[in-house]
Amino acid sequence: MAPEVWEGHYTAKADIFALGIIIWAMLERITFIDTETKKELLGSYVKQGTEIVPVGEALLENPKMELLIPVKKKSMNGRMKQLIKEMLAANPQDRPDAFELELRLVQIAFKDSSWET
Repeated sequence: MAPEVWEGHYTAKADIFALGIIIWAMLERITFIDTETKKELLGSYVKQGTEIVPVGEALLENPKMELLIPVKKKSMNGRMKQLIKEMLAANPQDRPDAFELELRLVQIAFKDSSWET
């Protein structure tokens, strides 16, 4: 969940953040075991002390926190890593809008920055 949503402010940019979390978790297969249910959950979390906190909540508490997008699999190129980092920006204004996101995903998929939709 985007940092601003934790405070009750929902916009389309919150969906961009959520999609960034989903893409990152899917590409990297990030999981953790829920201590209460013992189920394996897919998501992106930050360790704060002894707690595991959703990325959005951690960014709400510390908007200047710099997310390092670890890459375990070689399939994620640098442009995708950068796009995910921008999608997960603490400030919604720093995230791409849906139109820019679509264009950049197409460019990454086709590896041709001059290709136009």
